[in-house]
Amino acid sequence: MTYWEVAGVYLYGGSERNLEQFGFAGVINDTDIRYYKDSWGKFKYKSGDYLLFQTSDTLGRGTNNYFRFDTVKELQGNINTEIAVTYYFDRDTDSYLEIVENSFRRAGNANFYLEGSVGAIVKRESGVDGETIRISTSTSTNYIGLYSYIEGRYEYSNGDFYSVKGFILDEFGGGDSLWSSTEKVVLPSTSAKDSFIEIPGNSTGRYIIDPTKSFYKAGNRNDGIEITSFYEHSSGKLHAPTSITLGSRGLGSESAVFNGENGNLVSIDYGTLAESRI
Repeated sequence: MTYWEVAGVYLYGGSERNLEQFGFAGVINDTDIRYYKDSWGKFKYKSGDYLLFQTSDTLGRGTNNYFRFDTVKELQGNINTEIAVTYYFDRDTDSYLEIVENSFRRAGNANFYLEGSVGAIVKRESGVDGETIRISTSTSTNYIGLYSYIEGRYEYSNGDFYSVKGFILDEFGGGDSLWSSTEKVVLPSTSAKDSFIEIPGNSTGRYIIDPTKSFYKAGNRNDGIEITSFYEHSSGKLHAPTSITLGSRGLGSESAVFNGENGNLVSIDYGTLAESRI
C-alpha cells in the first residue's frame, strides 16, 4: 500500500507574519486520499502547496486558513493515517505553547478530511497551574484582535509634514492591514475604519509609514497616536509641540498645538490649511 508522509504549517488567517499557527506532521494512507487525489490517483499536494480551509474567527468574521505543505513524501507500507500537532504558536502571548495532548480524529476511510481531523490540547501559562485550551483547524486560542505600533509622517501638499507615532487598533485601521514590508502610503481611500477622510476644498496629503519602526501584534492596546514634531518647508525649521491630543480612532484623529511666529498658538492636524499653520 502507498502512503504519504506529510509535514508543514497550519496558518490561521492565511498569513505567516507573526500570526497564530501550528505545525503538523504525520502520514496519510492511500485509502484516505479520496478527496485529495490528482488525475493519477495520487495525493495531489506537493511540497510548497497550500490547502485552503475557510472558517470564521472568534469575532464571527469569515477568514481563509491554510495548510502549507513543507514536506510530502510518497512511501510504501501498510500504515494507518494519523496527523499530529508538532507545535503551537500563540500570538496573544507571542510564545510557543506546550502541547499536552494530540487529539487526531479519524471519521472513517471514506470520510477522512484533513481539515477536520487535526487538533490538540495546548497549555497557556496563566496563574500557577496554567490553562489548557483545545485547538483545531477552526478553533484557535481565543484570538482577541490586533493592534499596530506605527512611526511615520503626514505630508501636506506644500512640502510641510508632521511626524507621528503610536498605537492603533485593527477596528480603527490598524493591525495587519496597516503593515507593509516596504514604505506604506496611506490615502483617505485606503481604509474606511480610520479618521482620515478627504476634506472638500482642501488639498489632502498622505501618511507615510516607516516599516523599519512599525509592527503589529495580537492584543487590544490602544494608547493612541501622537504628533511629535512639525517640519515647515518654507523655513526649513522643525518645531516641537507645546501640547498634543492623542488620536484614539486611527490615522487622522491626532492633533497638536505649536507656538506661532507671533507668539500665538496654532493647532494643526491633517486637515489644517497651509496658510493657517505656523
